[in-house]
Amino acid sequence: MEVKSRVLGKQGLFTKGIPTRLRWWWNLYRMKGYWDRCAKENARQHIAIHDWESEERFHESGVRDSKKILSSRYIQIDRGARILELGCGIGRLLKPLALERRDVELYGVDVSSEMIRQGRERLKDFPNIYLHEINGKDLVLFEDDFFDVVFSYITLQHVPREYHAGLFREVHRVLKQGGIFTLQMQSLADTNKKEPGKNDFRTIRSYTPDVLHKMCTQCDFTVLEMNDPHHGNDYIYVTVRK
Repeated sequence: MEVKSRVLGKQGLFTKGIPTRLRWWWNLYRMKGYWDRCAKENARQHIAIHDWESEERFHESGVRDSKKILSSRYIQIDRGARILELGCGIGRLLKPLALERRDVELYGVDVSSEMIRQGRERLKDFPNIYLHEINGKDLVLFEDDFFDVVFSYITLQHVPREYHAGLFREVHRVLKQGGIFTLQMQSLADTNKKEPGKNDFRTIRSYTPDVLHKMCTQCDFTVLEMNDPHHGNDYIYVTVRK
């Protein structure tokens, strides 16, 4: 299957004449294939490019970044809460959360079946962590009003823009009323920066606070807080409520 993906990619996938919906699904398939290859090559390196050399450094980066993305004063995690991470990889952020909070249910989803396979093996000693592969466009595995908190860190900035609205609506659906969604995006400094192609699943896409605010409110979220980045390397953090 991997070879077929590469061959068809070189041929341009015969995209001319293919209905838009089929191209959309095919790009999701290619995105899954890309991250599967990354996971097989070296999952830790593709997830944490500066902290991958050892499991210890990888874990410490997860401790640091899990605190960073869940630092909002609006996030209150009670006993028995259900928490979901979008783009969990092999569980870099979920492991430190599980070590700290064994009284909550932690869920992770990722488009890569290989990331999920490795993550399940890595986290097999944590009965309160549940990892699932998703198709990249929805969260049909979960029922309405299921989660108390959903978060995503250094994941959505890689995802082609065309999938964000659907994902945001799905997050809204699976959150309980009053539930919190907190996420990070790369800020946009150069408005002339070339947009990555739809088949580019690695290059970071950048956003302005105004655009990110609109993305959230269009999906019926109430924006609670958003930082004001001052230069191009800053991240934008936004916390919203259903």
